[in-house]
Amino acid sequence: MAGMRVAGTRRGVALLMFVTLLAACSGEDAAPPTTAPPTTGAAATTTTAAAPPPTTPTTAAPTTTTADPPARPEKLVSDFDRESVDDFDTAGDDLYRVTVELFDLFNFLEGHPAGSANDMAAALVERTYPFWDSIQLGFAELTDNTGWRYVDPGIELLGVRVDSVADDAAVVTVADGRDSQVVADANGNPVRRYDGWEPEVTSYTLVRGIDGRWRMADLDALGPVGEVNTQDLVPVEWTGRSS
Repeated sequence: MAGMRVAGTRRGVALLMFVTLLAACSGEDAAPPTTAPPTTGAAATTTTAAAPPPTTPTTAAPTTTTADPPARPEKLVSDFDRESVDDFDTAGDDLYRVTVELFDLFNFLEGHPAGSANDMAAALVERTYPFWDSIQLGFAELTDNTGWRYVDPGIELLGVRVDSVADDAAVVTVADGRDSQVVADANGNPVRRYDGWEPEVTSYTLVRGIDGRWRMADLDALGPVGEVNTQDLVPVEWTGRSS
């Protein structure tokens, strides 16, 4: 999806990121300095009080749990011909399914814009995502013009691989491409045309929000399909947008 770039910055989406994961560490309390009682007379001796034992930290140091990637399926199916945005589920532990679902949701929202542009973007990507602004503006072009929508087939998802899963973050590799992008008005007349991109491979970082849903947080373009090995990606059965 070339970073889920949208109108105006497409080669520079399309549904892609790195969020800084914060961890709090707690340390032990420092032992108080040793003290010596005052001396009395010449024959007095100096003694040193024993330092009290160190206190036990009240907060345990955080741990990072690395989970095994989900079982690799034989194939995946991309289907965004659905009734509403509520038919999409980007939660759960099957990152293969979730990744396809994120791309399908992006394609669906382009063809069925609903709600605010900000909410649509927030359903897909974190605000730290490199192309948050262009995605939000791309949706705003649709919501600001009643009836406008994308009518081209959409992003073609070619293959997916789950590389790693740790806590509420994951890294996935995706191959995708797109022909020219076409926006039509309420009567179906084309009003905007944008270039697409040749199939390419991208690594995405996904993060799971407090609502349990996964979103894109960062991306790393790896190169065109043909120059990057894609044999270990799970193939995706894709039909595209019908209208």
